[in-house]
Order: sequence, then C-alpha cells, then structure tokens
Amino acid sequence: MYVIIRRFRAMTDVDEVARRAMAGLAPALKEAPGFAGYHVFDERGGGGLHHPVREPRGRRGGP
Repeated sequence: MYVIIRRFRAMTDVDEVARRAMAGLAPALKEAPGFAGYHVFDERGGGGLHHPVREPRGRRGGP
C-alpha cells in the first residue's frame, strides 16, 4: 500500500475541506484503479493534512 501525506498550513476549516472532498474528490478517486482510501486530518493548531491511499500495481484488483 502507498500513502502520500500532504500538509496544508493554510487550511482553516477542516470540516469544510472534508465535506468537499467527500462530495467531489472521493467519487472520482473511487473510480481510479488501486484506490484504497482517503483521509483528512485536523492538526488542531492551524492547518490540516490529507492522504490518499493506493494499492501497489501488482495488487490492484486482487485480495
């Protein structure tokens, strides 16, 4: 499994970012081969981070 973590220090409303991600980004990601998950985190000190999770190419579509 591959994970990419991106930090956004200017993210002021993590709930709104998560809502928008679920409404717009998540449906598109679910269609991508190897997609395994998407998470948004609130850093509570200002900012947030997100990370999409993907399966390695050899495991896509497999158990």
